[in-house]
Amino acid sequence: MVDFVCREDTILRPNQRQNGVSGGQHTRRKGAMGAIMYVWCSQLLAETTPETMSAAIREFIEAVLLALLVFFLIQVSVQNFRVEGSSMEPTLEDAEYLLVNKMVYQKIDMQRLAGLIPFWSVKQPDKRFVFHQPRRGDVIVFRYPLDPQRDFVKRVVGGPGDTVEIRRGTVYVNNVPLDEPYITQEQSSEFMGPRLLRQDEYFVLGDNRGASNDSRDWGPVPMKNIIGKVWVTYWPLSKLGLMSTTGWLSSLTASPPAR
Repeated sequence: MVDFVCREDTILRPNQRQNGVSGGQHTRRKGAMGAIMYVWCSQLLAETTPETMSAAIREFIEAVLLALLVFFLIQVSVQNFRVEGSSMEPTLEDAEYLLVNKMVYQKIDMQRLAGLIPFWSVKQPDKRFVFHQPRRGDVIVFRYPLDPQRDFVKRVVGGPGDTVEIRRGTVYVNNVPLDEPYITQEQSSEFMGPRLLRQDEYFVLGDNRGASNDSRDWGPVPMKNIIGKVWVTYWPLSKLGLMSTTGWLSSLTASPPAR
């Protein structure tokens, strides 16, 4: 019986040479095994047509494009940060890692959207939040108004139209004391006069009031500076979990930490 071995599109027989290697070196198989290999290779080569090759290439390109799309969506919707400092203790501690939802506060231009949809027109400029605007109690990451190269994390205590003041350490919003269960230190004797927030302005404070550099010092945060809402803490593992509206704030940098 003659032995056979498949080598891509070539069927080598004993004593044939290819690239300086003897056919006998390639075909040291038992006769029965050689016959099986010959049949298998013949079927494989017969099935490899231009159509199947084209389909395989198309599937590969689709998989790559899908992976790129998922990567892009993750990049525009979620970003990780590392806490630096103690201004958000005990809610957030130094060196904790966070995931921030960047989509939740995004706005959509209704005029531009109307231009893409037949029979719908918007005459006046109109931008609306896709989900919702920052809410009281949300822990947010934003670009520091006095130095946009730095990112801070604080808690929202007031939004557009609110009047915020502090009396003997207690925060009042629209003349109503704010319930803040995330504050653990003793009440201070701090006073701050009423501050009315204009459109797209947010008053933010650190949970660790005595060690926080926040809106009491440099004023409200403009909406355009807000990056997103803290969504998850993922490191250390003992802190793994979703963030609620009742806990945290501190100075951060992107991971790896910015200068």
